[in-house]
Amino acid sequence: MLKAALLLVPAAALTDESLFELFKSDYVKSYNSTEAEAERFTIFSANLRKTEALNAQRVDEDDAEFGVTQFMDLTEAEFKAQYLNYVPSEQVLAEDVYAAPEGFAAPGSLDWRTKQSGVVSDVKDQGQCGSCWAFSATEQIESEWVLAGNDPLVFAPQQIVSCDKVDQGCNGGNTETAYAYVEKAGGMALESAYPYKSGTSGNTGRCKKFETAGGDVESFSYVVPECKKGKCNDQDEDKMAAALASHGPASICVNAGAWQTYTKGVMTNLQCGSHAANALDHCVQVVGYTGYTGDAKACGKGLKDKCVWNVRNSWGTSWGYQGYIRVQMGKNACGIANDATFAKVK
Repeated sequence: MLKAALLLVPAAALTDESLFELFKSDYVKSYNSTEAEAERFTIFSANLRKTEALNAQRVDEDDAEFGVTQFMDLTEAEFKAQYLNYVPSEQVLAEDVYAAPEGFAAPGSLDWRTKQSGVVSDVKDQGQCGSCWAFSATEQIESEWVLAGNDPLVFAPQQIVSCDKVDQGCNGGNTETAYAYVEKAGGMALESAYPYKSGTSGNTGRCKKFETAGGDVESFSYVVPECKKGKCNDQDEDKMAAALASHGPASICVNAGAWQTYTKGVMTNLQCGSHAANALDHCVQVVGYTGYTGDAKACGKGLKDKCVWNVRNSWGTSWGYQGYIRVQMGKNACGIANDATFAKVK
């Protein structure tokens, strides 16, 4: 694999051409013509220069590092169009905000992958379809289904992509309206019964007949009050940590423009870019955190030992930490606390 190859040979010692050959091999890339391949190589080389510039701005050894990912042959605009399609709702769909039990103190670390079996399903891959919102909603419903006392099930994001007519399928949507669709539909079909195909075709697809197997959404609530406009500088990550620790993982929507070439490390507020409400473009799931000391805003002031959110993405296991990314806590990095939700399922 490319990452293994780069451990053996310093990246700076490899030419753009050599890196491109490794990239094509590792990610099984092929192009329709020599002209198309030449165009993709030009884009690949431009992205390499961007990663070099991003890495030169790292302040601390724990900060995020950028390099070759499966998205290196896409322009910024192509990447956004194919993978970043969060579309906020103009409607006020709920005003409920979750409250942790009185006196509850969030622990210093939390990981729902290990805290309770089945709460976090395997990492999914949305493929070449802007369906992150549907995947985030599906993942959250899967988690809530188990937390409600049911056996784990793998639900079908394709159902939401194709059948939710309020949202726009591969052209984007948001988790709140996805929850509303699932509530109206009476639950979700199993992935095995309604397999995901939009990731390969890039098309939303027509809604098919299906039988629900569970995951009937009754309502949803915000983890902390939603930030729908402005700079969103005051999102309460202490309350968010307490909510995750006392309830479970949360669906979140973030600014993920800089995630295109993320490889490892902690994505800082500076590296994320804006955390304003209008900067959000991607929906994922936060499953826990590490290094928390009871005061999120005090995290990482000395740069070392940052408090970190652990976030599950929907770009497969070859990206980041086997499909996960680490995001700095305490500064609303990437807008991580702007649009965080829990769903209530039967």
